Amino acid sequence: MTFYRSKYRKFYASAPATAFAHNGAGSNIVYGDPEIEASLPGGIERNSMNLLIEKVLCTGISK
Repeated sequence: MTFYRSKYRKFYASAPATAFAHNGAGSNIVYGDPEIEASLPGGIERNSMNLLIEKVLCTGISK
């Protein structure tokens, strides 16, 4: 599994700078966001994950 931080927003443009992700083989992704205290496990493609992150953040989920 590869670990990515979203500090410079290069991997997931929709994610805040505090977010992180673990990417495994194929489309296995676990996304974590400490700002909204949420994690998103998923077996979806990278581009689709960015769209999912954007939609979750737009729902107004907060602490």
